[in-house]
Amino acid sequence: MSEATRDLDGLKLGDRRLEERARTTVAAFSTRPAGGAPTVLTEAELEGYYRFVNNDRVSWKALLASHARATVARAAGLEQVVVAHDTTDFRFSDEVERRGLGPMDNGGQGFYAHFSLAIATAKQPLGVVRVEPWTRDARTSARKTQKARYDNPAKEPLRWARAVRESDALFPPGTHVIHVMDCEADDYDILCELVQGDFGFVVRASYDRRLVEEGDFAARLKAFARELEVRCERSANLSNRTRNRPAKQRKTHPPRQTRAANLSFAAQSVTLRRPDKSKASFEDLTLNLICVSEAAPPEDCEPVEWLLYTREPVDTDEEILRVVDHYRSRWLIEEFFKALKTGCAYEKRQHETKDALLNALGIFIPIAWSLLNMRTLSRDPTSSAQPATDVFSPRQLQILRLEGKGKLSAAPTIREAVLLMARVFGGFLPSNGAPGWAILARAYEKLLTMEAGWRLAMAALAEEGLRSDR
Repeated sequence: MSEATRDLDGLKLGDRRLEERARTTVAAFSTRPAGGAPTVLTEAELEGYYRFVNNDRVSWKALLASHARATVARAAGLEQVVVAHDTTDFRFSDEVERRGLGPMDNGGQGFYAHFSLAIATAKQPLGVVRVEPWTRDARTSARKTQKARYDNPAKEPLRWARAVRESDALFPPGTHVIHVMDCEADDYDILCELVQGDFGFVVRASYDRRLVEEGDFAARLKAFARELEVRCERSANLSNRTRNRPAKQRKTHPPRQTRAANLSFAAQSVTLRRPDKSKASFEDLTLNLICVSEAAPPEDCEPVEWLLYTREPVDTDEEILRVVDHYRSRWLIEEFFKALKTGCAYEKRQHETKDALLNALGIFIPIAWSLLNMRTLSRDPTSSAQPATDVFSPRQLQILRLEGKGKLSAAPTIREAVLLMARVFGGFLPSNGAPGWAILARAYEKLLTMEAGWRLAMAALAEEGLRSDR
């Protein structure tokens, strides 16, 4: 968690006291990410924290900018970086109206935020480089026409292109940035802007678009994709999707159990026709298309079918699989949202205004990234074999060794240390698979609490020694 604190070393708020308050607050919440402020902070720290998040001179954008600079620094030397873009909603208790929040789908109050998460090509999260929050107005009985909604310069879909432009500009020219987006970004105008801007991208298709007909090929995207020749195959583990999600998400991505799937991959260039409503300058748009399909899913299971647009090369099997892996890395941004909401309990924060909640978000973003980074390193087959000292301090490993009653090896790996921590401090059972966010947050909180107690004990012993010497 020291990395979360270091990410604010470059913070610029125009007041050293505010900058130091931000760092000490991140350090304090890093010890108990899901804890409430009154239980984590001392009385003096609590008063300072509330003044901080409600201070007009504090900017959540400045807090994020410091973390974003540290994120880009972590990407230094990488030839290729994936930036996953996605939107989440933050819902807060509506017992008391909070100033600045807006209505949410299915009721309640809160705000929406579009995040851009940088990821190393080894699927390791580097950090957040951009956030765009907004609220919606209350719905009225007067419904705008389709043309008015399309021509609206403030319409929500435009956030995807803004996120690409602004996050891409943060990385040095020598870094190839690949922007990964789910099917909500399947908009012809957005795709045209990505091509015009010469951005690298992988976008999951949503619509069965019209194609420019070539020979006997079908004039619709899905029929065209299903006629393509399979180029390669690979097995993959599909993640679990719970039913406890918004109705819109359940409709787009139905619930499913974790299972293995045998996937087939096909790829070819495809030319999309401009939709009638679009005002894009391109009458047609040629992209590479990858079709990911599951020929024989288990009974009662919906088959996998992904259609991915990209401009990355797809001439070889290795290139096809590389693009698919870029898209698969976007699951990390969904895990980042869980780190914020469960690991850091962000939606339980009791601040009374949107501005204060955004400032608190700036505090918790680097903490959530640190949690996600540790969890990802412990699960990835390549990085999990790295020494535990890359994540844990020597004192933390000493505590794990003592509490684990000798179950920690002399030179433990990241995975070994994380699993032991989850078992000893979080009640995790290895038979249940990998530890979830609630267990991980609870276990790490206890470890950090014990480390803090260790430091206090050592300080007390040192003080006793000084007094006896006198």
